[in-house]
Amino acid sequence: MDAGFLSLTETISLLSERVDLTVVAIIDRSVGGDALVTRQDIKNIEQLKGERIGYESLSVASLVMDDWLQDTKVNADDFVLVEAKLDEQLALFRKGEISAVMTSGPIQSRLVDNLSANVLYKSAAQGQPYYRVMVVRTDVLQKKRNGISNLLKNFYKANTWLEEHSREGYKLIAKRTQLYSKEVRQAYGNIQMLNAQQSIALFSGNFILGLAQEKAQRMAELELIHRAPDLSRSFTSEWLLELNGV
Repeated sequence: MDAGFLSLTETISLLSERVDLTVVAIIDRSVGGDALVTRQDIKNIEQLKGERIGYESLSVASLVMDDWLQDTKVNADDFVLVEAKLDEQLALFRKGEISAVMTSGPIQSRLVDNLSANVLYKSAAQGQPYYRVMVVRTDVLQKKRNGISNLLKNFYKANTWLEEHSREGYKLIAKRTQLYSKEVRQAYGNIQMLNAQQSIALFSGNFILGLAQEKAQRMAELELIHRAPDLSRSFTSEWLLELNGV
């Protein structure tokens, strides 16, 4: 695969493993997409203490978990934190193997809507959004320059169409992902899609680079990665500027 869409934390993880990638666009930001969801009978932190909380330890959920622990001034030792992959979370919750889960998107919706679960914490509460980016293997940037430009052009074209035809678009996405249209709509409600101009603005002044460096350092401190990688050459707005005729 030469290009793809990854969260900023996933990108940092790959760069820390010396996978040579370049970020060419910032696609969207989460405005509360992750949440700590608990059983119906658990309505506060005191009732949650001593219970098993599931989360994906190598994903953005670890950072949201750390935010929650810091914001609520509780210790990880007050709970039993267990690994729970996204595709396993619903089953684990239903079986009672976990009493709470740090999750997002359709899983969160199904837990709340179908199992009357409570939302104890949302990532929006900590005030710092999480970004998703378009990455390209650095060695193919020049080799497939036209292909990268076309990928960006078609992506923003599709985004504009989705904004103008959201009902039809959500149905198509739901069919492809085997979700309900309502779940797709709710998921998009927690995401702010960014256009090319907004993405360029995030590159300027090294904002996104600085944020990534801070996040990488924090991931290293939490032992999510072995080391904080050098990100100084991993971000460029060159293709976006070219797309906009700058």
